[in-house]
Amino acid sequence: MLILAEPASLKLVLTIFDACFYRYLMQTLRHLLSKLPLSLLLIACLTLGLAPFFPVPHVWEKLTMLAHGTLSRPIDIFDLILHGTPWILLILRLLLVRKPMS
Repeated sequence: MLILAEPASLKLVLTIFDACFYRYLMQTLRHLLSKLPLSLLLIACLTLGLAPFFPVPHVWEKLTMLAHGTLSRPIDIFDLILHGTPWILLILRLLLVRKPMS
């Protein structure tokens, strides 16, 4: 009979690997986001993130569709990703990249 249980030492190694990989991934993300100027992200949010301005911004329309469960067409999903990306980058930039206070 073959028992497929992981030994405790393997679980510990995987946990350490996951922690190291997570730390490396977060450092890389912080480094890349720190290179993006905040002004560029703000301009992207105000233009691409809110376009078209009338009658309703696309990102708001697509988020409403997502909340109602009607976001199913590929073009709508693409629109949500396209118009939501500047907002996600801005939020990540504000949360992850902080300048030390003096």
